[in-house]
Amino acid sequence: MHHIYFKRVGRRTFWSQAHIWLGRAGITLGIINGGLGLELAENTRKGEIAYGVIAGVIWLVYVAVIIFGEIKRKKSAPPPYDKDMQTDQMSGASD
Repeated sequence: MHHIYFKRVGRRTFWSQAHIWLGRAGITLGIINGGLGLELAENTRKGEIAYGVIAGVIWLVYVAVIIFGEIKRKKSAPPPYDKDMQTDQMSGASD
């Protein structure tokens, strides 16, 4: 149902943005929870440090991919719909 709405408006809606950002926050919180779980499981200090370093690097790559993807999406996005321009074209008016 929601993908039909996206096709109709041609852009991300408030709800799709909320869904995307909720997912991103969930992934970040999941990474943090993994580290806290290691501490509660009484893992070795070296294991906790290794997890923190690897998880931190992966999270930074994840954030870089998000930023790169958003920049690429904005560059390739079609121009915004201009209702006045569409009305002018239909009536035969020119600039």
